[in-house]
Order: sequence, then C-alpha cells, then structure tokens
Amino acid sequence: YPYGSEYCDGGRILATSGTGNPVASRVQVRQQLRDLAAANGVQCWMTEVSNSGIEATDFRLLRARAIHIHDEFLYARASAFFGMNSSWSRTAQALHFGGDGGGFASGSESDSIALTDQSSDQVFISGTGYAIGHYARWLTAGAARAIDASSTDALVQVSAFHDRAAQRLVAVLINNAGTSRDIVLSASGLTFSGQITGERSTASAYWAALSPFALTAAGAIALTLPAESVTTVAVAMAGAAAVPSVAAVRAQFGRVSSDPGFTGAGDANGDGRVDGADLAIATRAAAGN
Repeated sequence: YPYGSEYCDGGRILATSGTGNPVASRVQVRQQLRDLAAANGVQCWMTEVSNSGIEATDFRLLRARAIHIHDEFLYARASAFFGMNSSWSRTAQALHFGGDGGGFASGSESDSIALTDQSSDQVFISGTGYAIGHYARWLTAGAARAIDASSTDALVQVSAFHDRAAQRLVAVLINNAGTSRDIVLSASGLTFSGQITGERSTASAYWAALSPFALTAAGAIALTLPAESVTTVAVAMAGAAAVPSVAAVRAQFGRVSSDPGFTGAGDANGDGRVDGADLAIATRAAAGN
C-alpha cells in the first residue's frame, strides 16, 4: 500500500525489480523494518497485499508476486508472505460490493489465493497463489532458513533456503529476461547429493514438474531457465545435521541461545530458540512426514 505503489502494483514490480532496478527508497524501508525486528528479537513478515492491477489468471501476476516475495526475503528478511484472502469468490464479491460479482478475479481482487466462480462451479488458484506455492510447496513450515544468495545476472533473481527438516537446499529462480538463461547454481561450504527435483511455471504451464536430473561433475546445479519463468529446485544436502528427536526438543524446551544451559540440541530450525516450531518439526520427522 498505497494502491499503485511499487510493491502493490504488479506492473510496477515487473518494471522495477523485474528489470534489475528495485526502487532504492522501497528497499531502504524494508531494510529498516529488518533492523527494527532484529533489534527487538521479533519476526518481520508481509501481512497482506492486494490490488495488483493484473487479472488473477494472467501469468504476469505470478512472476510479479514471485519477485515481490524474493524482495521481501532479501531486503526485509521476512519470515512469511501473505496474499489478500485465502479464498474469494463471485458470491463474496457480490455481497461485498453489490452487482453480480463479476469482478471477483479482477486486478483489485486477484491477490486472494483461491478463487471460486459459483456461476461455472469452478475453483482456481490465482497467480499470487501460484507464486507463493513456488516457495511454500517446497519448504517445511517453521524449518526453513534463508541462505544469502546472489546472482551475477541482473535479470535472474534467486532465493535459497536450508530446509533442516527435509535436509535439503531449496532455491527459487526467476528469469525476468525475454530470452532463456543457462545458469549454474553453487553454494559455498555446502555439498549436495542425489538428484535435483523441482517445478517450473511459464505462461503456458504452471507448476510443471521437472524431470529429476543429476548434479554436474563439480557438484553444482546446472539448468536452463526459459524466458520470463519461475523455477523451484531442491536437492539433498550431504552431511546435513539430523533433525533432533522429540525428547531432545523437550529437554531444551523454552531455552534460547543466550541461556547458560542452551546446547542447541533441540533447535530444529536453527533460530536460536527451542519452542513449539521445533517440537512440530521433530514430531513430523518422527512420524516420517
């Protein structure tokens, strides 16, 4: 907010950060929020966004919000990103604004995640929902930590995460160029193992599964990013620390890294405290989930 601003309007996101030119004043605000949250020991997140100005089914919305999410993680160190409503519909539009609800998927309402058209008995995911999914579908809630990541190409953006529960690296790659890009993704101090999996969205197909492929001889991830696409890849991290047991979490429950008795043994998500999030991760791991 306000409507039409750099990170509200999808077209402006594509024209600024999407061309390698994020607006400096908006970056500064996010960095200030990051520092304020850190100084007070709390998390920072994007609570709500709406009025993208792009129809819900337009692929430009998916790419714009994927860029937006990338920037919130990069500049604000956000811990979460929320759209407008989890669900919106033609009926809700009519009850809220009057009329027949025909604008329920318009540019003012398209940032709700799932949209229902009762007149055609159809439910579909918005571009914002698909953008969120490129991150959320591949990360264990509460267990993922952002890793510093950068790109040598101003038109290719990358967000990387260490999912401690799944013991893997997850990266979301956005190619904003009008042509394909051949990229190599490597990580300092990390070793990968096994095959790479993932999914990709383009204007012709959303969340299309990638055929599993091998690491390069040097142990890196090499792939081609189609023009104006969003791609998620995941690969196991060799030697990653095991998820702590439920007993280990309970033994350290309530402790933080500044406590004399803190050992880190129960800190499943690596945030320097042992709390309900760690217990949930350990419980899921014990159940094989």
